[in-house]
Amino acid sequence: MSSNNNDINNNQNLNVNIERNNNNQPNNPNNNYYRNLNNNNVQNQKQKISINFIILLIINLSVYYYGTYNTIEISNTSLCLWPILYENQYYRFITHFFIHFGLFHLLLELLISFYLFLNIEKFFGSVLVFFYINISLIFISILYVIIMLSTKYISKIIKYKENFDFMYECGMTPMLLSCFTFYFLFSKKKKKNINIMSIIEIKGNVAPWFILFILYFFTPNTSFCGNLSGIITAYIIYNYLGVIVLPKVNWIQEIEKSLKINKILIIYSNLLNRDEEFYQNLDELEKLCKQNFNKNLNNGIQMSEIRNE
Repeated sequence: MSSNNNDINNNQNLNVNIERNNNNQPNNPNNNYYRNLNNNNVQNQKQKISINFIILLIINLSVYYYGTYNTIEISNTSLCLWPILYENQYYRFITHFFIHFGLFHLLLELLISFYLFLNIEKFFGSVLVFFYINISLIFISILYVIIMLSTKYISKIIKYKENFDFMYECGMTPMLLSCFTFYFLFSKKKKKNINIMSIIEIKGNVAPWFILFILYFFTPNTSFCGNLSGIITAYIIYNYLGVIVLPKVNWIQEIEKSLKINKILIIYSNLLNRDEEFYQNLDELEKLCKQNFNKNLNNGIQMSEIRNE
């Protein structure tokens, strides 16, 4: 219970800081939108399950099962320049997000998405996160094609021998990185220093770029251009297109009320909290039993010593 109260207090302090920062910035539609969004009261610090994670879990497991059963190859569904530009396979703009290199790749991304969406839905609410995921999918795909085309023509100028037409990208990592970056920008954590694994301390505004290069150098088969597209998408939506592409705040409120998402999550979270309280009470009861047992044991030992004397 104390941890939940601390989370709520920290979140309230964060909201105050966002409000001050927005008031100090020039008046523009994006700042007004984020100010209204901040006052939307969709936050639920007790939430312990993500609606968007459940949706992605069902879609990804279904696609993986269907692809395995029907032997669908990555090369036929991933994001690749040649099939899009010359064969008009535009379905790749969407399908590549749900295709993975294998079961380990799928499970790893689902694990990351579970923790990521749980935290950002506590802050933004489920509806806005759902809209952002779908919008970012399109932006990331378009940006990836633009970046790959630019890289292709630059490589011709500098005479770098590499075939960029058949390089492909698949998986949810660009979208996850985009959601993380957007949350980072909105929450103003970019102004704070972050301690990573108690080893390095970096500035908050460097964190997404730090993750980008860590993924590139330490994970095999990682698409640098795909992950870069995810970060750039977050910056574009946050700084320029948020008020245009994201739903209006009153729409978010109406959708959440009609779907009763918050009520369902609150009920579920309260059930989990009751379970936690039940186990806490069991722990306290166990401690009391041990203390009473030790006292009775000591009293018995003292009584036996007195009788022996």
